[in-house]
Amino acid sequence: VAHGDDINYIFPYLNAEFSDMGLYNTQEDRTMIHIMTEMISSFVQKG
Repeated sequence: VAHGDDINYIFPYLNAEFSDMGLYNTQEDRTMIHIMTEMISSFVQKG
């Protein structure tokens, strides 16, 4: 895992721009997107 690997989970719309690089969301990816989005929004709201 490298710095910035979470960007496609936080901003999944970027995957469409880079689909030629093999960035497709599996069900596991979509689950992780939901988890990370919830964690980040909770942190923003509650600190």
